[in-house]
Amino acid sequence: MAWETEDITDAGGMYRTSFGKMLDGTVYDDGMRGIRKGVAPGGEVYDTATPDGMVAFQKAINIGASSAAAGYALTPIVYDPEVIDITRKMTPLQTIFKKRTNYGKTANYYRLTGRGAATWGTEDAALNEADDTREAASSDIKFLRVTGRVTGVANASGAHFYNALQEEVMEKSKSMAMEVEDSIINGDTATTSTEPNGLIKRLTANTTAVSAAVTLEDINGLLDDCFVDLGNINLMITDAYTLTAIREQMQDFVRYQDPVKVGWGMEAVAFNSNHGLVPIIASQCMPSTSGSRQIIACDTNTIEQRVLVDVSYEDLAKTSDSMKFFMKSYRCLIAKFPEGNGQLTGITD
Repeated sequence: MAWETEDITDAGGMYRTSFGKMLDGTVYDDGMRGIRKGVAPGGEVYDTATPDGMVAFQKAINIGASSAAAGYALTPIVYDPEVIDITRKMTPLQTIFKKRTNYGKTANYYRLTGRGAATWGTEDAALNEADDTREAASSDIKFLRVTGRVTGVANASGAHFYNALQEEVMEKSKSMAMEVEDSIINGDTATTSTEPNGLIKRLTANTTAVSAAVTLEDINGLLDDCFVDLGNINLMITDAYTLTAIREQMQDFVRYQDPVKVGWGMEAVAFNSNHGLVPIIASQCMPSTSGSRQIIACDTNTIEQRVLVDVSYEDLAKTSDSMKFFMKSYRCLIAKFPEGNGQLTGITD
């Protein structure tokens, strides 16, 4: 109850140390009558009894006390408005492989499959035609969608925390991007008829089953095979484990290798081959289990994303107290010259 330091050798000082400005003879603690008085800093007297006469004992606030216990602190739960996404995959391939606008439900293109040869002849030889052979090829456009909905209550009740509709749209955009990225690599029309074929299904030429840990000789052999078949490999795609194994082997020969630019400022490990520096990137969509790992060697000049409708947003009809929308994209992947590309498959630890 003491409120200030007094000279306790003086009787008045000793009194004020305990009772402040209380008058002599004041009843300051009477449980039967609900009387309890305290002394504030400065000596002011205040009544600590509750209106119904119960004594409200003073106690330090304790956030560790159990609910309803004396000293329990009212501490609201505060969440960080930044939601950490533990499902998000990086999507570099969508920016590496060019996107070309497309009319209609099929992506159509021509291939020159046979060349009329030039020949040596005599001074006045007959001028016979040397015809080239061309063929028309096409791939079906496939249709990707995702739908989202936020109730009016959710949007209003969480407005002080974050914009629920905006967050839902952003997350659905990420879902679209990740599905497109995965389809570029793993798309398989034979398994799922509504999705387009990806690189693994399209680039079946020059495929070698390693069935062991990958070596630099394996990679050089793949690049040589593609070169002989007139490919011009300028990108390789693999998983993180295989890329690490490649880098460790490369460092046995070259202690340091500058990374190379791939696109939009993205850097990648450079594999120094007989055919120049070939960047290798790791994709989170590539198979990563030992025995199913792969390396895809790409001539990106011959691979395209054909896009009828790029990722876009549309509101849906309002039939309840909610905001509903969907996002869509109509597209496919085409490989105009799969014969010049290749893969290493069955890579283990």
